[in-house]
Amino acid sequence: MILAFLFALFTSFWGSIPPGPSNLAVLHVVLNENKRSGFWMSFGACLPELPYTFAALLAVQYVGAFQNFGRLFEIATAIILLVMGVYSTFFQHKKKIDFDQNSEVENFKIHPFWKGAIIGSLNPMIFAFWLVTSEVASKTGWLDINSLPQKLSFAIGAVFGALLLLILVTIFTHKIKQRLTLSVTSFLNKTIGITFILLGILQAFKYYIHNF
Repeated sequence: MILAFLFALFTSFWGSIPPGPSNLAVLHVVLNENKRSGFWMSFGACLPELPYTFAALLAVQYVGAFQNFGRLFEIATAIILLVMGVYSTFFQHKKKIDFDQNSEVENFKIHPFWKGAIIGSLNPMIFAFWLVTSEVASKTGWLDINSLPQKLSFAIGAVFGALLLLILVTIFTHKIKQRLTLSVTSFLNKTIGITFILLGILQAFKYYIHNF
């Protein structure tokens, strides 16, 4: 159980480092709100790792059972990323950015926790990532795919690995935020927004390739 947990923890942490919807969203919310919002979003964004990882483990155990599972969310993911990208690129810079680390979130209709959970849920790449990773773990002896306790430990390790990375993103972003001017932060917002747009276009393209 411990080996399965550590394997998933390490893999999840390193697998979450490349820029993706969750860590970009955490970076964005810390820049424009505060560290507490970043922590809440981190907790929400890492939770979908649990069902996705467990679904991937079941798919490895029962070959092909969830083969098309990820495609159900591809269009929704593309739309969410495009909307977030357009908002960050063209509208976020018009809002007053509060650099007070103790400030409260104002006019925030959706709690950062739930925003993180939504963003994390609409990321089918998590399933694909853990489908491959769990197969590797099973073949190399780190995971007994037929053991329920080991599968649970593996899935929990995946959650904690992603959470650790997102917390570090929150802390690092908060540190550099104190040294940023409004113009630099505005530039970063636009850069993040453009990245979201590109990810959304990529997701739509992948959906098109898979289904047409």
